[in-house]
Amino acid sequence: MKNFFKTIVASFYSSQLYQKAKDESAKFGIRFIIKLAVFLGLIFGIIGLIIFLSFSTALNKLAINFIDKSYPNELIMTVKDGTLTSNTPEPVFVPTPVTQENEKLPQNIVALVPNEKAEASILSKYDTMSAVTSNGIIYLKNATGLKQIEIYPYGKTDKVLTKNFILEKSVHLLKVIATVAAIGIIPMLILIFLMISFGNMLSLFVVALLIYLVMRLKKLKISYKQAYRMGLYALGPLLILQILTCSFHFIGILFAIAVVLAIILIATHSWKGEEVKTDETETPPNL
Repeated sequence: MKNFFKTIVASFYSSQLYQKAKDESAKFGIRFIIKLAVFLGLIFGIIGLIIFLSFSTALNKLAINFIDKSYPNELIMTVKDGTLTSNTPEPVFVPTPVTQENEKLPQNIVALVPNEKAEASILSKYDTMSAVTSNGIIYLKNATGLKQIEIYPYGKTDKVLTKNFILEKSVHLLKVIATVAAIGIIPMLILIFLMISFGNMLSLFVVALLIYLVMRLKKLKISYKQAYRMGLYALGPLLILQILTCSFHFIGILFAIAVVLAIILIATHSWKGEEVKTDETETPPNL
């Protein structure tokens, strides 16, 4: 494990690491990237879990208070034989909290319209993400558009929906969501970081050609295969920077190319004027 951390640090600048990498099997570089992705997933997952657990209680209270204020005290809805009726003919709306990020979202989260049928036009008519109608619940699978619409029928169950019933179910649902989120946050981040890493390794097949050309311009004799092996270790700093700068939308092929080439140039700076001997062919072979 100590060597693993040393390799992470060395991958940012060490000429020795990259000289060694070019002549060793690609599996060592791939193994390093996978271990780094899992390690970062664990670290950021634990941090995310601590933050989530610290704020989950407060978030649950905010959600319950929002439902409590939005749902009318006197509203009673009854589901019988697959049909919903209400003690009031007037529509009831749960508005979307307004922020700069969701200005393009529908005006309402839920529209309670028991006198309407579950049709696609209901969502645009009441400018809502979902609607509780007489024969089912209709909602957007993608809240940013009106293309993916689902209808959930009530079935043959008989229920009386009061404000207390809705609040109790909401509390239970929030607990389930919190539990699933707490359990899944670490595996989810590990999976995401692994997917990013595999994507980087695929992109490296192209970037390795640029590494090869740059090394040749520096009078360093090197093959495409060796360029790819070196690039694998440069993906370590790239992954770290991608994670740290993701909120700035820097994740992209141009950013990846710039980082990988910069790392390679820094690490091979001391090779200038030296000729690296290799018996491997100059053409891009299979790894």
